[in-house]
Amino acid sequence: MVHVKNFRPTSIKICMKYILVNLRNARFIISIQGAPYQFIPIAEKEIKINRSTFQVENRRMLFAFQHNSSVIYIKMEDLLKLPRFREKVNAVLRSTEPPRNQTLTKAQAI
Repeated sequence: MVHVKNFRPTSIKICMKYILVNLRNARFIISIQGAPYQFIPIAEKEIKINRSTFQVENRRMLFAFQHNSSVIYIKMEDLLKLPRFREKVNAVLRSTEPPRNQTLTKAQAI
């Protein structure tokens, strides 16, 4: 059984078309059968979310996790099946929303 123990992205960039969640130096830990696996940036390094549909664009990309000398790869679409991971990604999306009475202009977007 896989559980998300910690998910703290390195940074979040808001572009005109995407929200990019950088995981390069993130605190992203999952637990598999009680063993903690730390995210390592040897495969995919970011989550790419479409700003208009709020859908993850890189669903088929592999993310690497390491415990001691063991490295496993998990597809983004499999991570999205975990309720706690979806909660964490949704929290990131909520944190990028401009206030209701303000819209994001091109000058404010990266």
